[in-house]
Amino acid sequence: MAVEVYLYDTRKRLRRAIVWGISKLVHDERDFMLTAQILNAYAASPGEFLGFRCADERYRLFEIEKAAVDPTGGYTTITATEAAVAELAHKISTEVRFESAYADEAAAAALAGSGFVIGKTARGRAGEISKYYATRWKVLREIEAVCNVRILPYFTIENGQITGKVVDIEEHTYRRTGRILQRETDATNVQIVYSGIPITRMYGVGKMIGTEDPPTRVTFADVVWSKASGDPLDKPAGLTYLEDPDAIAQHGDGREAVYENKDITDANELIRATHEEFERRKKPQVSGVATAFDVEHIPGYEHKAVRMYDILDVPTDDGGTVEGKVIDIQRNYLRPELTQIVLGEESESAVSRTSLAKQVAALSSEAVRLGGSSGAASSRYLENKHLIQLNANRIVMNAEEITANAERISLTASNLERYKAGTDEALNEVGIRLDAYDAELLLYAKQTTVDNLEKEVYIRLDAAEEEIELKANKVDLGKYATVERLEAEISDVKITDSSYVTTAALSTQSLDANYVQTNSFNLGGHGISLKSTDYVKSVGRTKRYVKSPSDITVEIWEISSISNGTMDYLSY
Repeated sequence: MAVEVYLYDTRKRLRRAIVWGISKLVHDERDFMLTAQILNAYAASPGEFLGFRCADERYRLFEIEKAAVDPTGGYTTITATEAAVAELAHKISTEVRFESAYADEAAAAALAGSGFVIGKTARGRAGEISKYYATRWKVLREIEAVCNVRILPYFTIENGQITGKVVDIEEHTYRRTGRILQRETDATNVQIVYSGIPITRMYGVGKMIGTEDPPTRVTFADVVWSKASGDPLDKPAGLTYLEDPDAIAQHGDGREAVYENKDITDANELIRATHEEFERRKKPQVSGVATAFDVEHIPGYEHKAVRMYDILDVPTDDGGTVEGKVIDIQRNYLRPELTQIVLGEESESAVSRTSLAKQVAALSSEAVRLGGSSGAASSRYLENKHLIQLNANRIVMNAEEITANAERISLTASNLERYKAGTDEALNEVGIRLDAYDAELLLYAKQTTVDNLEKEVYIRLDAAEEEIELKANKVDLGKYATVERLEAEISDVKITDSSYVTTAALSTQSLDANYVQTNSFNLGGHGISLKSTDYVKSVGRTKRYVKSPSDITVEIWEISSISNGTMDYLSY
């Protein structure tokens, strides 16, 4: 899925769009956390914000709490908390008190004066809310639990700028998607745990009423259910429990439990809530982790969308399936195939869940204030736990690289088998290796034969060191030339095209003398060629004396020999 990421300053003003250079973007939907890796060049720092649209098209803004800069790898690892959650967790609501209120009414009271408005709304069920001098986020989490709804805070944007703060209230339903986590097709690393003895009979009790001792509790004794009328089970008048004959036939009788909800006053609401719990517990409980393909944005696969609290089917070894509830999604926006789905039961009540980074910061401050060793030890424990979580991501990345290299090792082993066959055929290897962590690109070719173990040539581009390296070692270049040694300073050599090389200095060396050997030169656009011609190398002469008619003696020189030579010269 394509995702646009933006970086904001500490005042939530848009600083820049991150068009490229982001290598990780994982949103933990239960804990309202984000883990990201972006280039060091973006200079992200704690107190700033990262924002993007999530799978539900809400604009999620995350406050950076930790930015670990890796100068060697070139990337900054960011840990961030949902900014809307953090803002609500740092504002106090002095009093939110209702004897019986629905979610929308209670949430409006909790958000009064906060700047947040309610977007989507749901009522949930009525219940008692009583909070004094608590953070607004803690009150909202209490409303979630009592009214059985989901609270989702987020921001609105226009042209990249933050324009508003919204809280959506949704019914906390358990949607049965029908999706099956098939190990063979759409899920990997599936680790499932079955636990809990199945329950075959469940009682239901609600709010205490009357003044008797012990007090009377609301039950559904007067409610009548009939499967013939469309009810999920048969339940005659007078019974204060539900039971399932099919579950009894499968697991036996005698396993009973009680569903209790002190806020329910209506018998019909109580039986429905009891039945929902009964359906969950009459089967073995499923928990675990699966890495599932997030394919909902691919046309034709919308039905495979997964959301928090969905009910998924998990295959069993005997060919059947069991149901598991989604309690966390660690959604990977850059690599959807690595999205992790956590199944199980929520172990936390409606308390303010903040990020691990905030827990570390809070414990560190407490340790400083108290000056006690126990506080410091707790802080170190959480800090180490946090580091382990961060390093776990690096371990996963390295594991993927090891897997990729294993294929290359297998290929090399296959080539070595050809040596065992005693052939002289050359084993040629050509490859391109891109190392994003070291910012290095390597293009190489190897030629290995039985009689000459290795010849290689490679070009290495090292962005981290700003270096280009060319190397050839005993490589037969198509039988045209054998290069024993080739070295060049990149600052002095410019390769302009496939035919010409321009250099500030050129030097070659052999055991005898310095020389340059070539067939032709081109100088200033003129073709220069080597020509030769004969010339007089030396002249031999003899002195002679001649008398004129007037008896005057004249001295002359007579040429006795001529020596010729050949001269080479450049001509254009």
